[in-house]
Amino acid sequence: MRFQKALASVVQGPWRLASSDDFRSPEAQGNRPFGTRLLNWYMRRIHELMASHPLVKLRGYEVLQLLRPLSALFEPRILWTVLVHELASRLHNPEPEIALATDKTNSREYSGQTPGQRAA
Repeated sequence: MRFQKALASVVQGPWRLASSDDFRSPEAQGNRPFGTRLLNWYMRRIHELMASHPLVKLRGYEVLQLLRPLSALFEPRILWTVLVHELASRLHNPEPEIALATDKTNSREYSGQTPGQRAA
């Protein structure tokens, strides 16, 4: 029983990351765990920043390769970078982003598009 508990604590982060991404699709069935939309929003920003920010890229790959826990992506420097990037993005493109549960076609969570991509 101790082994199973220890194993569960090791796989919890990767499992959460993998399973929360499944719920980005509106066709996904089952109860979405608390915080899934927030985690998907955050991970989408992490993936965007991995293309241009060296520290985010390093931590992102370390987490994806299971060298570090998921919590490494929430270090203050990474979190701050994500929030500053998001703020700058919203100041540059002030289109409101309202994702209603009933209107999944306009949500970046479901379409994978930024507001500028939808307009194009």
